[in-house]
Amino acid sequence: MAAIATIVLAAVAVAVAAVALGVAWRALGVLSAMRDERSLQARRRDRAQFASAVRRYSELLGVEAVTGRAGPRGDTAASVRSGLEHRLGIDREPGALELLEEVAASRAGFADLPRDARAAANGLAAMNAEWSIDRWVEDPDLWLRDHRERHRLRTLAASPPRAEAEPVDGDTRLS
Repeated sequence: MAAIATIVLAAVAVAVAAVALGVAWRALGVLSAMRDERSLQARRRDRAQFASAVRRYSELLGVEAVTGRAGPRGDTAASVRSGLEHRLGIDREPGALELLEEVAASRAGFADLPRDARAAANGLAAMNAEWSIDRWVEDPDLWLRDHRERHRLRTLAASPPRAEAEPVDGDTRLS
């Protein structure tokens, strides 16, 4: 009789320990998810701050491309870019440098256009830059994959037809 009571007591103790272990495991999962969410929010906030500076850079590039003068507060695109590059040296997010290069390249070739055409082209470039910046803030890894694929497609479109299909630098497709 004592042996049966001992076995039952041991089974109950094991069951209670298993339940306690399950509750503790679940609590750790909830805490971990909360910590991960806070970390993601902090990174998104940092990306949003960087994106704000990139927007300012884009705006100054547009002003300089259309008018040929510095921005309204005496800022220049070069000075803002210098600050952005310094920040990239400290904290590097995936695709941040590529985003900066894309924004810089968006205004290339405007100097040869008439003023009205420069203003129109600048408006289109600003819209594309804004769209790209927003996508980068939301998911830098996805933005970077798309950026590389756009680069690959532009390279293919600009090159003459080839007899054999060779991989192009930056090809993100799976083999």
